[in-house]
Amino acid sequence: MRMFLNFILLITCTVALAQSDPQALFDQASEQYAAGEYQAAIAQYEEILHGDKASAEVYFNLGNAYYKLDSLAPSIYYYNKALQLAPKDPDVLNNLQFAKERTVDLIEQTPKTGWAAWFSNLRTALSYNGWAVLAVICSFLMLIFGTGYYFVRSPLKKRLFFFLGILAILVSAGSVTLAYDQYNEQQNKQLAIVYAKQIDVHAEPNHNAVVIFTLHEGTRVQVMDHFNGYYRVKLDDDKRGWMKEEALRLL
Repeated sequence: MRMFLNFILLITCTVALAQSDPQALFDQASEQYAAGEYQAAIAQYEEILHGDKASAEVYFNLGNAYYKLDSLAPSIYYYNKALQLAPKDPDVLNNLQFAKERTVDLIEQTPKTGWAAWFSNLRTALSYNGWAVLAVICSFLMLIFGTGYYFVRSPLKKRLFFFLGILAILVSAGSVTLAYDQYNEQQNKQLAIVYAKQIDVHAEPNHNAVVIFTLHEGTRVQVMDHFNGYYRVKLDDDKRGWMKEEALRLL
């Protein structure tokens, strides 16, 4: 009898340990996804998130599972969450584009031109972590070039080390600036996904105010302000208005 109870206790502990292990949960969820059990896979992935083990891969797989269930808003929401952690991931970008093509609201971003376009492309060439790493590398190079300038005797080599040192300083300072700018934008730019099937956007935070346009599920907006149960939102084409807070899920 005691051996039987010990065996049951061992099985129970093993199951509990497997359920608490994020990798075991992830593997189990992936197996359920492969078997077409999307709802069960979603439950497992969300259990991982509840354990504060978020990752781009978990968000991406959640987006895929919701997409398979034709749940457009949640799929776009989780693809965007994955992008926050892996902004250059081609698989996430590709699947997000597929999901966005199914949305009703086809909103084109206001194009940037001239220096604004050039700076935007430069700033997004790396993540803020990438710019920070580049700044550190350039700082080390600055020390190396400074040391070289101090020890070499050849005037030509001195000029070369001086030029390279100045270049390293400029690149390091620029990288720090771009890293800070990008990080500051990510911290202060609150994005959200429309979860309601259809929602009116008003000129004022009042349900009696004039409806200026209508949005549908899956559309991404930027939250600008909050008042009286309404969010003031801005679209990629710079349209703005107020909509009920329960229609949105913040990223």
